[in-house]
Amino acid sequence: MTVSHFFSLLRILSNRFDRFIHLNREPSSKRRWMRVSRRDVATLSCCAVLACPHAGLTATAPEPVHYREVSGWAKLPNGRIWGHVFGVGIDSHNNVWVLDRCGAASCLNSKVAPIMEFDSSGNFLKSMGEGLFVFPHSLYVDKDDHLWITDCGVKNGKGNQVFKLDQNGKVLMTLGKQGVLGGSPENFFGPTDVAIAPNGDIFVADGHAALALGGGEFYGFAKDKNTGSRMRILKFDKDGRFLLAWGKEGTGQGEFNVPHGIALDSTGRVFVADRGNNRIQIFDQSGKYLGEWKQFGKPCGIVIDAKDNAYVADSDSNKELWDYKYSVDHPCESCVQRVRRPPDVGLDNPDFTQGIRIGNTRDGVVRAYIPPHMGPAGPTDLTERLAVDSMGNVYLADARTMHLRKYVRQ
Repeated sequence: MTVSHFFSLLRILSNRFDRFIHLNREPSSKRRWMRVSRRDVATLSCCAVLACPHAGLTATAPEPVHYREVSGWAKLPNGRIWGHVFGVGIDSHNNVWVLDRCGAASCLNSKVAPIMEFDSSGNFLKSMGEGLFVFPHSLYVDKDDHLWITDCGVKNGKGNQVFKLDQNGKVLMTLGKQGVLGGSPENFFGPTDVAIAPNGDIFVADGHAALALGGGEFYGFAKDKNTGSRMRILKFDKDGRFLLAWGKEGTGQGEFNVPHGIALDSTGRVFVADRGNNRIQIFDQSGKYLGEWKQFGKPCGIVIDAKDNAYVADSDSNKELWDYKYSVDHPCESCVQRVRRPPDVGLDNPDFTQGIRIGNTRDGVVRAYIPPHMGPAGPTDLTERLAVDSMGNVYLADARTMHLRKYVRQ
C-alpha cells in the first residue's frame, strides 16, 4: 500500500466515525468534531502498518482472548511415557502428530518410536520412527499430510538431517549428509525447523549446533570457523536439490542468532524466529530482507494458519525468570539473593514474559496471549513448538515438564 492509498482510506473512514474526538484545526469557537469508532481506530492502525510494512512495532499489552487448558487430553498407550516433547503438527483430518525424544532426553540407541498420532479426541492411533533420529527437534505436517522432522543432533555417524516421511513412517526424502556438520553448502549445522511452500520448495532454518546449547554432546562439535555458513536459511526444490542459502551469525538485518523456527504466510513471505536476537525477521523467498518484528517476545517457534494468524512460542524471555544466589556483600554472606536468570540463547529480553503470543501477519498486532505455568523461579514449562487445528485449538509441545498441552478458545 502506498502512502497516497493510506490517506485515501483515511478520507473514506472519516465519513462514518461514531465517537467524538476533538480536532484542534481551528480556534476553540470554531473547532470541528468527528466521530471515531474503536473498529475505525483498529482499521487505521492496520493501514498505517501496511503503508510502512518494514517498520518494527513496539510491544503492547495484548487484548485478553481467553483459552482454557484441557487437562490430560492425549491418552498415551500403556507403558509409554512422555520424553522431551519437541514437535507437534496437525494433518488435514485434524489428527495430531507429536514428536518426543523417545520417552527420554534423546533418541540415541533407543528402540522407542518418537512419532505418535492421536485423533482429535486425544485417542492414541499409532507410533513410528524408531531408530531414525539422534536428537529430533521439530515436526511439520505439509498440505499433503507428509511429516517433516529435523534432527539437530550428531552422534555415532547419525543425525544432522531433515527427514520427509509418509504417515506410515516410510522415509521419502532426506536432506543433508548423515552425521556430518557442514563441509558443503547443503549440509547443516543443526537444522531446527522446516516450512514448505505451495510449489513444494523446502525452507530449513539451520544453526543450533553452532552454539552447542542445551544438547550437550548430542550437538557434536562445529569445527567450521566460517560463521557465515553456520546460521542461515536454506532453500531446496521439491525434489531436495539445493537452491540457495542466506544469512550468517550476527545481529544485523538478515543475520541470525540461532534461527529456531520458520513459517510462510499466504503471500509467500518467509517468517524466521530469530531466537537469540529477540525478533521475527521477514524475507521474500529469495532471501531479501523485508522487515522485522519484536512484539512477539523471544520467538522460539512460529506457526501461521490459512488466515495468516501467527502463533508464536516464546520459551526464553527472562522477565519474571529468576535464579537464587548467595550474596557476598549484602546484607550478609549467608543470605540468598534473587537475581534475574539469563536466557538460554542470545540477548536478554527482560520486558517480556514467556508464553504464546497470537497476532496476524497482515498487521503484526499481538491480539492474544497464553501465559505459561508459573513457579517461584518463573515459568515452569518450556514450549518451543506449537500447532493449531482447524477449530483454532492450540497444542503446545512442552519440553521441560514433558507434556503435550491442549488449549481451547473460550
